Amino acid sequence: MEIDARKFLRRFREDGLEARGVLIPNRRHDYLLNNKSVAPLRDLMNEHNVGRLVAEDRDWFLEEGGKFKNPGSQEIKEGDVRDLENQGSVFNEQNRHINPFFKGKSKESSGD
Repeated sequence: MEIDARKFLRRFREDGLEARGVLIPNRRHDYLLNNKSVAPLRDLMNEHNVGRLVAEDRDWFLEEGGKFKNPGSQEIKEGDVRDLENQGSVFNEQNRHINPFFKGKSKESSGD
C-alpha cells in the first residue's frame, strides 16, 4: 500500500514515534526525521503494511524495502538507502514538508 508520508505519521502520537526512534527531538523543541529515523520508520511501515511513503508534491518517496527518492539529497538523489553514507539524506530538506511534527522555521538539513 502507498500512503502520503504526512498522513501516515499523523496516525501516531509524537511521543510514540519518539519512543520508537522514528522522530528525534532537537534543541528547538521539535522533532526531526534524520539518519537514525530510517530503520525504525521502515519497521513501522512494515508493521502497518505500508510499502511506500510518498510526498508527491515534493517528488519524494521511501519504500519499506529501502528504495528512496529525494531531490534534496546532497548525496544520491534516488536509489537504495544502504548506498548512502548518511541515511539522513533520505530526509534532507524535507522535514518541514513531510514531517507533521517539525515546527522549525530555519533551514534544516538531514539532522545528522
